[in-house]
Amino acid sequence: HANAINFDEEEDAYYVGMIGITAILKIDRSTGETLWTLGGENSDFTFAEGTEELALHHNFDITDNLLTIFINGAETDVGGSRVVQYELDEETMIATEVWRYVSEASPWVYALGDTSFISDDILHVTFSTAGYVEQVENGVPTWTLTAPLGVAFGYSNFYESMYQ
Repeated sequence: HANAINFDEEEDAYYVGMIGITAILKIDRSTGETLWTLGGENSDFTFAEGTEELALHHNFDITDNLLTIFINGAETDVGGSRVVQYELDEETMIATEVWRYVSEASPWVYALGDTSFISDDILHVTFSTAGYVEQVENGVPTWTLTAPLGVAFGYSNFYESMYQ
């Protein structure tokens, strides 16, 4: 099933996350044509050496050629769920892992999960079903919010002001 969607007005394209096929699709809004698929059995991209292929994932942020995605992963993954950023080269069709963030708290999230940038160097990460949110600056957690066992956050957004 589809579990996340982003719209790029400049490219007039939708980016759709498909958890069942472990892929992200870029779709031309005006024609409905799938422009490319990242991940899954029918990936148009090759993952560069040393790059983690897409795993179970949820929400993502795509800006220019950078895809930043929340990877749920498996319960047995060392470090739990994580955020991975890929550089997508649409000319060579190669996806290269730029960086990853793994929380020191090591929460594993079996569903949902969200990541977004507050600024170029501040990342907002929601470990949804773990009831855990982090703000990360230059790879270092600077703020956390935790909830009691059994409480989930779903997705979250960061706003500098309620009066925007």
